[in-house]
Amino acid sequence: MRESFGKGSGPVKLRSHLVLLVLATLLPLVAFAALSVFLFTRQEQRAIERGLVETVRALAVAVDRELRASISTLEALAVSRAIDATDLRTTTAEMARILLTQPYWRQLTLVEASGRIVAHTAAPPGALLPSAGDREYFRRVLESGQPHVSDLLEERVAHQPAIVVAVPVLRDRRVAFVLGAAVDPAALNEIFRLQGVSADWTGAILDRRRTIIARSRAAERFIGRRATGVLAARAAESPEGSFWDVTQEGRPSFGAFSRSAASGWTIVLGMPADAMLLPLRRSSWAVTGGAVVLVGVGVGLALLLGRRIARSIEALTSSAQALGRGETPPPLPSAVEEVRQVGRALERAGTLLVERRRESERAEERFRGLVNDVDAIVWEAEAATARIVFISQRVEEKLGYPVSRWMEEPGLWASIADGDDREEARRRFAEASTVPGHHDFEYRASTADGRAVWLRNIVSCLAGPDGRPRRLRGVTVDVTARKLAESRLLAETEAVDTVNRLGQILSAELDVRKLLQAVTDAATHVAGAEVGAFFHDAADERGAGHSLFAISGAPREAFAHLPMPRSTDLFGITYRGEGVVRLDDVRLDPRFGRNAPYQGMPPGHLPVTSYLAVPVVSRSGDVLGGLFLAHSRPAVFTEREERIVVGLAAQAAVAIDNARLYERAQHAREEAEQANRLKDEFLATLSHELRTPLNAVLGWTRMLQGGRLDAGTAAHAVDVIRRNAEAQVQLIEDLLDVSRITTGKLRLDPRRLEVPDVVREALDALHPAAAARSIELTSTVLPGCRPVSGDADRLRQVAWNLVSNAIKFTPRGGRVEVLVRPADEHVEIVVSDTGRGIPPDVLPHVFDRFRQADSTSTRAHGGLGLGLALVKHLVELHGGTVSAESAGEGQGATFTVRLPPIEPRPAALATATGPPAGTDASLAGVRVLVVEDDADALEMFTRLLEAHGADVRGVPSAAGALAALEAWRPDVICSDIQMPGEDGYTLVRRLRALGDERATIPAVAVTAYGRVEDRIRILDAGFQFYVPKPVEPAELVAAVGSLASRVPRS
Repeated sequence: MRESFGKGSGPVKLRSHLVLLVLATLLPLVAFAALSVFLFTRQEQRAIERGLVETVRALAVAVDRELRASISTLEALAVSRAIDATDLRTTTAEMARILLTQPYWRQLTLVEASGRIVAHTAAPPGALLPSAGDREYFRRVLESGQPHVSDLLEERVAHQPAIVVAVPVLRDRRVAFVLGAAVDPAALNEIFRLQGVSADWTGAILDRRRTIIARSRAAERFIGRRATGVLAARAAESPEGSFWDVTQEGRPSFGAFSRSAASGWTIVLGMPADAMLLPLRRSSWAVTGGAVVLVGVGVGLALLLGRRIARSIEALTSSAQALGRGETPPPLPSAVEEVRQVGRALERAGTLLVERRRESERAEERFRGLVNDVDAIVWEAEAATARIVFISQRVEEKLGYPVSRWMEEPGLWASIADGDDREEARRRFAEASTVPGHHDFEYRASTADGRAVWLRNIVSCLAGPDGRPRRLRGVTVDVTARKLAESRLLAETEAVDTVNRLGQILSAELDVRKLLQAVTDAATHVAGAEVGAFFHDAADERGAGHSLFAISGAPREAFAHLPMPRSTDLFGITYRGEGVVRLDDVRLDPRFGRNAPYQGMPPGHLPVTSYLAVPVVSRSGDVLGGLFLAHSRPAVFTEREERIVVGLAAQAAVAIDNARLYERAQHAREEAEQANRLKDEFLATLSHELRTPLNAVLGWTRMLQGGRLDAGTAAHAVDVIRRNAEAQVQLIEDLLDVSRITTGKLRLDPRRLEVPDVVREALDALHPAAAARSIELTSTVLPGCRPVSGDADRLRQVAWNLVSNAIKFTPRGGRVEVLVRPADEHVEIVVSDTGRGIPPDVLPHVFDRFRQADSTSTRAHGGLGLGLALVKHLVELHGGTVSAESAGEGQGATFTVRLPPIEPRPAALATATGPPAGTDASLAGVRVLVVEDDADALEMFTRLLEAHGADVRGVPSAAGALAALEAWRPDVICSDIQMPGEDGYTLVRRLRALGDERATIPAVAVTAYGRVEDRIRILDAGFQFYVPKPVEPAELVAAVGSLASRVPRS
């Protein structure tokens, strides 16, 4: 129902009808006259338009004639032999002579096919001129071999607007040059003057881009501007035509245009709009004046006649008003017969009206009794105004508003609708009042005492005889109970659907972040909360705290400025997993806001009244976090919501456990893959680094063996072999040091030493390498450095590795600085460079073994990636620390070694320092059988033991060893483990199973297997000693001597 159904127009007086009748008679005559004037004027305009088009065509012919004259002159010059790139002075002079004959030519240019300007009348021969290769006219002439006229452009030498007329210069039937003349646009302006264009008319020439290149009026202001939008659009649509537009000066005009077929330019001629419209205006004023006179005379006559008729009508009106008041109208005397008949009819109608009013009052009493007994609100209203004409007393009981208010306020039905439904209610009532038929709709409303109710309106729109809506009759029913039942059913259905969807997600998703977000969204939706959040345990510097993991119903930024909740009296119940907390109004709970600094709700926090918190506990009993739900209204969460959210939390805990197990498995697999990848990269690098120096050694060795090198080249070859052998030795020593560190066999020879002296010795060895790369190597020693206890060779190796590494990664001209300084009673060695720096992702792993920032085949620096790992292990064996810093790639790097003073002696150094390397021992008379499948190793072991006086026999296999034992009995057996055929384990087992005195011969295992389980297996097999490869000679000699001393010899 609307507040207002619209207002009809008021009644028209009789005199007005007579005036309208006169006007209806005169208007066709006036219209015919106006049409005749319009057609005549239109004919005149068309004649003017045809004249304009003819004039424009003539202008186009004049423009084409002018351009053809320029082209002819250029073509005559182009065939002249004076145009020759070999004699530029003659060519330029001839072009200048022709230029003098053309008053509107500014300059002539001769351009090669490459675009280079070889001759220019405005520049001396040989002057550096810009290229013309990008000019469109130049490309057109080259491609077509035909003359071409450009659009308006700016000369690149004189920097003035011009039009270029260009022709090809043919040599041997090909375009060798392009000859161009820069024409002043003023030449085209002259055409308008010669053609006699009127001073108040506007002529213009547009190029192919619709740019003005000539204009009869104010040419200097508008040349180079774009044509107006209307003209540009019309010229693009058609080669010829007319148009209405506003000139560049802002004056209305009518014009015509025609496009030149030769140049593609558009010639435009416009005349003032007043000249075109003046005939029409004169005729229009004449017709208007005649029409006003005729209408004035007709209206005066109509008013005079209407006054006589109006008196009878006014008397008839008084009778009708009396009838409306329930009175019997008096007799109506009138000179008009029709009026007297109406008066008699009104008198009879008055009598009938009194009788029917009485019957209506009785029927209305019966109707009111009926509708007041129905448990619904029955009402009736006017369709046009929405005014209530009847409403049952039940409305006061149902809605609390008095009947008088409904009668006084049209549209009250829509006004009491809830804010969210009000516009829709207005729309439905308006539809019901304008569309005849039945309408049924529901909406939420508020009673007088503020209760929210659902109302169903069943409205019938009744139309009058003319088909227009007249009455609205409706029944309004309170359907609040049904709506609540439907809402509960829908909520339960949505809850089941949400739980089912969440179950599918939890069973399939393994990303913890996505899982917790899905759980938080589902709990927020099912519980009807405004905001839901999942917090997980996270300790901060103040103790136990919790971090926001997932948020639903509010942006994460809303919590960015707020402190995270801690294990306070209220929140701690959830974080400790003690149970569920559900509060109708959290602000009234005594546990809320008791713990500083959280006295109440933090400023800017989202409003929280209803509160529900459920702990999420894993299968092992660990509290994973808590689900927190909030609503600004009180008592939103019931036992139902609590039960559902508890179930969701249990499902979430299981899914999180599964996801974390999957993440740990994924992480373990990635670590294994990374380790395997690093191993493969290291092996590939090791192969490359070992083969590279061997390539030079073998190559120069074979050249020396060939005997065809002179003395100088031979000396160079020996030097190359020496340097590459030293490089090979360094690589092998690094590998051996790493092996010793891994197996725990690296020994130190600690002594009292001065760190500056050790660093200085290392730098002395590196100064040549730095000088060879033009790198400035400086060192600074600050006073106060205390002595340290350490192995001088190993600390020298630390300094050498750090400085050589800095030199390697510093470009030529760079700088490497070494600083030795005291720091908190420790001694620090600081090595900094201006090199390539260390990427942030590599910096945490810079001391890892086999780890390099660039391990690809295109890396710029060699090495195995062991140097910094050795530095770290050696420094830690001395009880110190080493660290690396870098601002990023290209920012250099700084390495700092920190060593403890000599007192107290570091525990790490004490445990790592074993007995010194084995002392020299004599093996005179000791018989040793060496079993080794590698020929070089077998020879080395044999010579080593023989050098110490032993009687040595070597065999390459286990079978050879057993055969040798048949004829010769050694005091000690030294055997490799991994051998083809039978290995060392099999050999020693067979030896111990012989059952005679040979079974007691002691044996030493010499092998590269160094794990703890390998050593146990070796001793279980029957070996007495274990010497790891690479072998320390003194250690092998000591082991053999120790075993030999236990065996009595004859």
